[in-house]
Formats: sequence, C-alpha cells, structure tokens
Amino acid sequence: MVLNNQKTIASVQINAELTASDLDALISELAEVRAQMDPSVAKSRPDPQDPLTMDTPVTMEDSPAMMAIRLKDGRIRFWARSAGFGWLAFNLSEQEAMLIRDYLIANLPERASDLFGDSDPQRH
Repeated sequence: MVLNNQKTIASVQINAELTASDLDALISELAEVRAQMDPSVAKSRPDPQDPLTMDTPVTMEDSPAMMAIRLKDGRIRFWARSAGFGWLAFNLSEQEAMLIRDYLIANLPERASDLFGDSDPQRH
C-alpha cells in the first residue's frame, strides 16, 4: 500500500484469496493509511439532511459487545466489538468518559446496573 506525497490517494493492489485473519490485517492496515490521508475523517457525524455529508458511509451495529478499563494514566480505554471491523479501542479522557456517562444517565431509565452481574460479562 502506497500513499502519494499529497496524502490524497492510496494505491492498493489486492489479488489474493484471503482468510478472515488476512482480512482483519488488511482492514487494520487500510484504517492506518486512511488516518494519514487528507481530507481527514470529519470531526462531526454525518447529517442525513446535509448534501455534503449525506452519502458518507456509516457502519452501524446493534448490541455490540463492549468493555472498559481504567488505564494507569487515568484515561478510560473503551472497547467495542464490530462484526466487520473487529475490536476497536478508544482511549477517553476522564472528561470525555464523564460526558458519555452523563448522557446515558440522562437518557436511560433509572434502574440498578448489572455491571457486576454474571449475565454477560463480555458486554461490560
């Protein structure tokens, strides 16, 4: 895979039979190259009503497996599993994690959490 000097075009040649593991590696490599390209991925989510962003591809998944851990530096590493992309990890500052927490608290019914239950530990 080669990225041009302007970081606007990536040259990719694929002519192979790929296993699931091979595809995982390729998807990861493609994502790393995309992260270096211009224009960068938009900072805000696409708006279906905005002609400039309405055709932006978005991958959605219902009920993904997820987990979170606190890192030694105080950030929160939030993991989410995508059936197509594999496990994605996001390192969140405490402020970013609290924004998510506050949003969920404000928008979900009040009830006891099963965070420490035995129901499906992979989802926590």
